[in-house]
Amino acid sequence: MSKLTELNNFSVTISPLSVDLLKWVDAFQSLVNTNVIIDSLQISNIELEPDIIGRFSISGHKDVRDALQRITKGKRFELDRIQVKLPYEDRTASLQLTNAAAVKLEDVLIDDILPALRQSLPAPK
Repeated sequence: MSKLTELNNFSVTISPLSVDLLKWVDAFQSLVNTNVIIDSLQISNIELEPDIIGRFSISGHKDVRDALQRITKGKRFELDRIQVKLPYEDRTASLQLTNAAAVKLEDVLIDDILPALRQSLPAPK
């Protein structure tokens, strides 16, 4: 890192990576051609009223995207992480995605699912 800053006259800015998780899930779902369910998510920086923000989780036994739309209608917020369920072989598999483009998944999914997750990753915001 010090060599990089030296080459740039000591003026390097590092910005955190942030991706749109809903776009990522939509692209992934299209790529693997199967229905996925977002059964939990975490949002932050939602303005509840002037000068008051909130952070909370939504979870359910079905897809929570509609609930997210109702709760956040017209409000700014950050979607921090989601948990996705999808059919895999003879069971339901689970994985977590974060807005920093990180993935947490079971070892057995790495060979089959990880390439599609990488390919469907949207450009950073």
